[in-house]
Amino acid sequence: AEAAIDALVRAAELAPDGTKVADALRAQVSAGRDRDLVADAHERIARAAIATGARSGRDWLLALTRLDEDRIDGTRRTLWAWEHLHRLDPEDGDTRRRTEELRSKVRMLDAALEQSERELEAASATARPALVRKTAALLREHPERRARAAQLFTEAVAIVPEDPSAAASLERVTWL
Repeated sequence: AEAAIDALVRAAELAPDGTKVADALRAQVSAGRDRDLVADAHERIARAAIATGARSGRDWLLALTRLDEDRIDGTRRTLWAWEHLHRLDPEDGDTRRRTEELRSKVRMLDAALEQSERELEAASATARPALVRKTAALLREHPERRARAAQLFTEAVAIVPEDPSAAASLERVTWL
């Protein structure tokens, strides 16, 4: 994780209701920083805000949905955010509608993940490295299954230690 974003996340985890961190993260996006990393930062801060009952939890979740909504690989995390927003305000019709819309998209992604897991279980030693990376990538954006993603990225790094993308993905997943 970039040092500036990491420092902002740590500051927000200590005081999630501070507006300066939100402004600084928006500036990071405007400056062309890695959008995935900024979305990861929003998720971490949203988790901290929800855990502490901070008022800003809703704002961080909404910001995360805006960052991830256009990314196909962000659909699972966007659903996670909308589900949390729905728990915060079960009477909000827009939140309920968006959650239901995303659930159908996520069902397709979950089917692909299940298929990849089955293929991985049955994989030969030659096919395994590619399937490990594929399955880990599918799991990376699944907030409730990051431990499995980390396990598979660790395996990918062990199989091909010189693969910088596997190492970077492992770092990203463990940062969350």
